[in-house]
Amino acid sequence: MKFNKLGLLKNRDIFYLLSGQLISNLGTSISGVAIIWYIMEVQSKSKAAIFVGVFWILKLITEICAGPISGVLVDKLDRKKILIGTDIIRGFFAVALTICLYYDINSFILIFAYYFFNFLFGSFFNSAVSTVVPNVVSEDKLAQTNALVEIILQSSWLIGAALSGFIYSKVPIFIIFAIDGSSYFISAAYEYMINIPKNNKASKDSFLRNFVDGFNYLKNRKVLLKLMSIQFYLSFFLASSVRIVMPLFIKFSLKLTSREFGVMDTMLPIGNIVGANMNYKNCSEKEIFKKITFPIIALGGCFIFIGISAFDIFKRFFGIYIIYIFICIFVVLAGMFIISITIPINTVYQQIVDDEYRGRFYGFYNSFYRVSMPLGFVFFSQVSTIWSSTYLYLFIGSSILLLGLCMHIKMNFNRLPRGILIENENI
Repeated sequence: MKFNKLGLLKNRDIFYLLSGQLISNLGTSISGVAIIWYIMEVQSKSKAAIFVGVFWILKLITEICAGPISGVLVDKLDRKKILIGTDIIRGFFAVALTICLYYDINSFILIFAYYFFNFLFGSFFNSAVSTVVPNVVSEDKLAQTNALVEIILQSSWLIGAALSGFIYSKVPIFIIFAIDGSSYFISAAYEYMINIPKNNKASKDSFLRNFVDGFNYLKNRKVLLKLMSIQFYLSFFLASSVRIVMPLFIKFSLKLTSREFGVMDTMLPIGNIVGANMNYKNCSEKEIFKKITFPIIALGGCFIFIGISAFDIFKRFFGIYIIYIFICIFVVLAGMFIISITIPINTVYQQIVDDEYRGRFYGFYNSFYRVSMPLGFVFFSQVSTIWSSTYLYLFIGSSILLLGLCMHIKMNFNRLPRGILIENENI
């Protein structure tokens, strides 16, 4: 049965939830891009690189450490109050920073303190919002709802990043943080109107007991562990392919400029949006591995083609800009395949994780998933000094392709009749 994604917005709870996320993400993306430019503008080149690095490390460490804690509290407390409260708190911090910047109190200690609390309460918000979707939409519409969530999130990040450069060039930095703070307050107003059922099975045990119970619950669910391991593996390669390898690839392999890199940087979210517009259906935990095998194989193939396309023989034959267009197409396709993996997996998480454990699951999941990113950054930062970015893309693509092929072989092996397997063992 087909569902019209926009028709899902007739559900008032989904409409208010996604409207709030759209507005707050627009504000966050505008300020997030602007602060990077602000750092580079007021600091020397060497210090700017250090401060930008500290910014991303602060984000990852805060989210990794806060994930399990936020998950426990989301399962114990009223999820609606967490959504509203974390947005209001982040809004007040943004207003406080706005006032400081207006009066030229522009210490980077204040800015990083703001982002520490923003990331901290953002972790609570993300754990809560992940648990809420299955509470406000029927199970048969989960996949399509997750697709709509991805469309709105990716669109808001894309639009926000595009607007940020223009706004930053026209207004002082404190205005941008005023916009950011306002977006949180508007988001909280939308969330106030959502009807979220209370978690009647919330445990009254101690924080530590709830933490251990959540860990044991996850440890005993093999399907969840397998899916999380697949996402960890993919994230290790994918985050670095965009943040580390792509700038090197554009600069040194294709010998192009920041303008071409800026265009290329939008191709992946565009692919995500296109991929999210496909018609998704719920699948069971037995079907999920079959569902994601082809997109993983195809994703690996995209990165291999990106690497091959930069060989000198093709650059001489087609010309740099034709090669660049082909690479843009492959990056869009990669974005489509990534989202074709993400949406089915997220839907299965929402289907099979019990509601009373959902907050703790997403807390552990968010921390585990994000650990792979700094590991990938460190690994590829070192390897990129030895290999060219062309060979790095071949390595990334081959590693992802190998995962998909192993999954495909394992599924076909499991389909063999048991009698054949026993007969082969006797031979």
